[in-house]
Amino acid sequence: SSVLSQERLIIEDVEENMDEELLFLLFNEFKNNNKYLIFSSTQDTSRISFQLQDLSSRFKSILNLEISNPSDTLLCSVLMKQLSEKQITIKKELITHTIKRIERSYDSVNKYAAMIDEESLKNKKKIDLKLINLVLSKI
Repeated sequence: SSVLSQERLIIEDVEENMDEELLFLLFNEFKNNNKYLIFSSTQDTSRISFQLQDLSSRFKSILNLEISNPSDTLLCSVLMKQLSEKQITIKKELITHTIKRIERSYDSVNKYAAMIDEESLKNKKKIDLKLINLVLSKI
């Protein structure tokens, strides 16, 4: 089916070197027909210098949201929740140690929690700094 017949569309990686006429067409089609259109970009789309002034204007008229990396506090909470769901309790300082060394993403926290669980069960060992560092080296 045609892109224009869709009710929702996500266009990723919006940047200056795109087919601006196609982007403008899609933007207008979805806006005029009350359809849902989401753009993602590594930069603020309202500041992209498009050659088509109307396209620049469209991007300046829409809501821009920035999704930042999670804070240490949030990552700690997510990790503690992941571990508690696996019935794992470890000292707060070991959580802090982990958070300072792990990639700042929810996916990494989920992978870490699964791996620490798997390693502790496989080795039948209590979770300590040595085991944590072993798992961190594998991520």
